[in-house]
Amino acid sequence: MSRVITICLVGLIIMLSAQPARPQVPSQAERAFRETAILDVDSTALKRLETISDYIDEQQWSQAVEILLQLSSQKGGSLVPFSAGRYVNISHYCQLILSTFPSEGLEVYRKQVRPRLNQAYQQAVAGHDAAALKVLLDEAFLSDFGDDALLLLGEWAWENGNFSAARSYWTQLVPLPAPELQLTPPIVLRYPDSDFPQPEILARLALCTLMEADFVRFELELSAFRSMYPDAAGTVAGRTGKLVDTLAALSTEAKGWSKFQNLPQKNTFGLSSSRNGILSESLQIGPVQWSVELFGYQPDSEFPHPAFGNRHPLSTFPLVHAGNVLFCDADRIVVLDLQTGKPAWPVSDLAEQDTGVIYPSFPGEKSPRPDRPAVGVPWYSLTVEEGRLYAKMGTPITDKSSQELRPLESSLVCLNLDQKQGQLEWKVTSEEIEPGGSAWMFEGSPVVAGDNVFSALRGSTPETEAAVACFSAETGELKWLQKVCSSVRNLDDQFSLVSHQLLTLGDGTLFYSTEMGAIVALNSRNGTIRWVATYETSPDENPTKLGDANNSGLLPCLYHRGSVVAAPNDSEMVFALDAQTGLLKWKRRLGSGVRHLLGVSENRLFLSGDTLWCLDVETGSIQWKVADSDPEYFGYGRGVLSNGNVYWPLREEIFVVDQRSGQLNRRIALKTQFGEMSGNLLISAGRLLIAQPNRLTVLGVPLEKRKAP
Repeated sequence: MSRVITICLVGLIIMLSAQPARPQVPSQAERAFRETAILDVDSTALKRLETISDYIDEQQWSQAVEILLQLSSQKGGSLVPFSAGRYVNISHYCQLILSTFPSEGLEVYRKQVRPRLNQAYQQAVAGHDAAALKVLLDEAFLSDFGDDALLLLGEWAWENGNFSAARSYWTQLVPLPAPELQLTPPIVLRYPDSDFPQPEILARLALCTLMEADFVRFELELSAFRSMYPDAAGTVAGRTGKLVDTLAALSTEAKGWSKFQNLPQKNTFGLSSSRNGILSESLQIGPVQWSVELFGYQPDSEFPHPAFGNRHPLSTFPLVHAGNVLFCDADRIVVLDLQTGKPAWPVSDLAEQDTGVIYPSFPGEKSPRPDRPAVGVPWYSLTVEEGRLYAKMGTPITDKSSQELRPLESSLVCLNLDQKQGQLEWKVTSEEIEPGGSAWMFEGSPVVAGDNVFSALRGSTPETEAAVACFSAETGELKWLQKVCSSVRNLDDQFSLVSHQLLTLGDGTLFYSTEMGAIVALNSRNGTIRWVATYETSPDENPTKLGDANNSGLLPCLYHRGSVVAAPNDSEMVFALDAQTGLLKWKRRLGSGVRHLLGVSENRLFLSGDTLWCLDVETGSIQWKVADSDPEYFGYGRGVLSNGNVYWPLREEIFVVDQRSGQLNRRIALKTQFGEMSGNLLISAGRLLIAQPNRLTVLGVPLEKRKAP
């Protein structure tokens, strides 16, 4: 029974008027934790916010509204602390305060903003302009038009098949229960007095769950809805009648639908910009089809010594696009035919004709080798969107030692794959980002949405600083740059740091696990910070460990249906946060380190390191794990979720594990059967791609399964 209540509460739906998950009460030790992330908090604005309580107590609504509007207009993007380890922007904080006003106070506010917003709202609706409606919600969530905008945005998201976004908008139409309204401000923002029928809104939310094929959760929600609104009538999914009957009928019909899959929407690390792509391919392994050598950058240092001896780390994460395999290192991008392993396109330079190198245009063009030793693990990832390839190129060093004498540069490049066989469209160097300002370096490959290319940045003078930048996909022009946090450098200054941080995109919000003690959510439209969640770090200054690939992983946030999962390398914890608010849902310390967040399927979160874990994504409880004390049976490389299985790579074999039960369905003996070792896995067109430390190997379709010529 407790699990039923938890699911409904965390899902923000139906039970107890869809009350949101409350933050976990921190212990005394947690309340006193030392934040390592340095945030730009506006203390002056916070003092002005504190004066509003007197006006509210005296019901002087005009004065209170005037201060809130001024702060929102002048300092809306600045941060203020909200609770232990949580920060929000001032505009959002002001809306939270307004949501506690009684009807007469709200009317004072709405009367002031109505003339300015009326025409803009009407134009946005007439033009089906979702971006304009989102701007109105950011500026004036509690205006007359706020609930109309939420309903419309949810409907438009639904029509586009984005059920997660529809749920997010419609949830905000469910008012908070009375205990929440006693908090000033409340922990989450909801529209308090919409005139839309609540049973219809809750029925829509249940239908989102059904469309996501989460049938177990849907049955729980339907049962709760039946007990609360047994006779409520309305229209949902184009059907009018008793809502319980409509939902039950749709549930019966859904059993005959093809099973929904969280198929990848973008071709990038993690198979989607949410870092949560799930494949539907089954796999029957055949012999080695082809294999090529990889030339990954190695830091010029004695220090990184990965486990299992003095071997290179698993640095490469290939992609497959339009029948071609793509991968890169610090200086080169390679495109090979998936079937043959031969270069996908002819190149003019004779020296590169057999390599498949399409970038750089000039052979032998390399990034400068550093003078000082570097620690950290180099990773190489790519992004393909709308026929364009995006990559971070140049030195993997992102935090340069002050003793480093050579100028080091990284760049973001865009190549046209589909129309021009990899021709360079544009290139932005790190020196061009902020001339005369901070010395930024690009982190990893970007995420892309429409004409927006989002990249993480790191600056190293005088403090280590994290930022996010948005560029035009068409031209590479900088649209905005948002600094998010900084921290004191804890690495010995004789070393430079190698890193490859990636952003995650979910429902219009960018999520950034900075590995500086902070997880940040930003508005993808303009870079405004929505919230920051800080945590206590466990930084490791040991250079040997920093360069050990078995001590860290490429761990961007993972987004799933309104939740953000993070497992930063500078923490021993795995966190799940509410994507809209930054509130902690749960946190858990696992027995051995997490190196990969693999994805979520049917509410099961899969993580791996030496061990393979399955956790309930809503509660953090361990469902099952595959573990062994023998190092030969430790995980090795990034696995993949496909067709109800987890393909989990060990050093010399691959375990095929059932996602639901954790039972071992199959063992693929790479070493004994094919003479190969394991690595980072990718499945495409019935083939298994293995990015080993020094080679990319493709295992083909079994001979008996191949079609005759």
